[in-house]
Amino acid sequence: MPLSTKLLLGGIVILAFVLLFVFGFTFFLIALAGGILTLLADLFGIRRRRNMSSPTHPHTRDPRFGQWPPRSSSSSSSSRKYRDDDDVIDV
Repeated sequence: MPLSTKLLLGGIVILAFVLLFVFGFTFFLIALAGGILTLLADLFGIRRRRNMSSPTHPHTRDPRFGQWPPRSSSSSSSSRKYRDDDDVIDV
């Protein structure tokens, strides 16, 4: 194999490593900037005041939570009766 071909292949390999380094470092810088922005937004974000009379949990529990099948919001009920095999999903 001639020397010029060896040098060309070596140059291509070095160029590939340089491109990988540049793209990897760019990705790292973008991730670092995103992390810093997230940290700053968390540190300097607007915080709500807690009222002593409010519950400790910020969300009230939905009374319909955990009911299956879920009740429809309309007043009309389905004429179809619920059977034991209705909860089985056939694939």
